[in-house]
Amino acid sequence: MKASPLDEFIARSHARGQCDKHGVATGFPVPWAFTLATPGPTPDSHPSCRNIGIHHVDAEGFVFACRGHPGGAAGGGSLASICFLAGNYPNAGFEEQWRAEGIVQPLDVSEAMPLNADQDLQVQIVASAAFSEARRAKSGSSDPVDTNGRLLLPTDEDAATLDARVAAVETRRAAGKLHADEIKRAGFRWYRLAPSRVEVLAGGPSWPHGPTRHEWIKSAHAGVWTPPTRVLPYNVANVEGPTGNAANKSFNVEARVDVRRDGGWDSPASARGGFGWTAFEMMLAAYALGVTAACVLLLRMSGGM
Repeated sequence: MKASPLDEFIARSHARGQCDKHGVATGFPVPWAFTLATPGPTPDSHPSCRNIGIHHVDAEGFVFACRGHPGGAAGGGSLASICFLAGNYPNAGFEEQWRAEGIVQPLDVSEAMPLNADQDLQVQIVASAAFSEARRAKSGSSDPVDTNGRLLLPTDEDAATLDARVAAVETRRAAGKLHADEIKRAGFRWYRLAPSRVEVLAGGPSWPHGPTRHEWIKSAHAGVWTPPTRVLPYNVANVEGPTGNAANKSFNVEARVDVRRDGGWDSPASARGGFGWTAFEMMLAAYALGVTAACVLLLRMSGGM
């Protein structure tokens, strides 16, 4: 594997025809997208999760475009996680799941525009902005909107109006009359997810030796990636579950650890950490001990008679 997870990601994506050797997306109709998760605007808000196309990957991270905040209309913080899937479980011949965490950084639209990318998205964003402005000019408000501030299209007339706006903007784009300043005013934004940790899980449970999982971590001081480290595919550090309730303590998770040794695979005993008995198992043990003690007592009494 390559020293940089971003270089490794580009190399694998290029081999699948999803990007060129420099990490720029091949484009339609080849899909190349990740799921982006960002925190909500308040501590008690649900996180935002959306699927976003990758424009390109460079030495600093994953570059993508969207309208407004990457968390959507509700906004949110700059911390983010992504998940990228490739392959077709279980018969594609390859399966990959990439995960990364980092910070979303805004980029200058004017610098990215010469790449001439995501034109379909630009058309949709400009048309959406024009629809919103027209509704506000007609009624004095963008209503109706939902709780996150997203405009609703409750009537067939709304849908037809939006379609007409998209067609008009596409005509202008094809004629070279859709300019960067208008696209930026409409809310088109570029961002980079600059990761501090990246991992790839290759393969799956159906593979002969199961999946393999490798992780890269970026040094906060030196700004360089650690060499890829192999990680146990399925970890159970928190066996109590997300709630932490005492009731979950009786829920027993048994972890099987496969260890690579001398070219072969060993399967040592299940890792439980101490005795780790459940309440039910302790009751069975106590019952067995009680029955054994009663039998011994009966035998002694019959011998004395």
